[in-house]
Amino acid sequence: MLRITVEFPDQVNDSLKDLASQDRTTKLDMLRRVLALCNLVMSLKLSITDDKNKIIKEIVFL
Repeated sequence: MLRITVEFPDQVNDSLKDLASQDRTTKLDMLRRVLALCNLVMSLKLSITDDKNKIIKEIVFL
């Protein structure tokens, strides 16, 4: 497994620590979940349709 070092601003680190604490897990595990969720969201294709299923607006995640 590849090992990397990441430096976060204090506010990001605090948020990550809070999320991990709320879920009783580690910051590393929470970071893995966040990355997996980001990957999932970016692969979604969402759209708003009318009553006839005609696409009115596509929602793109960047």
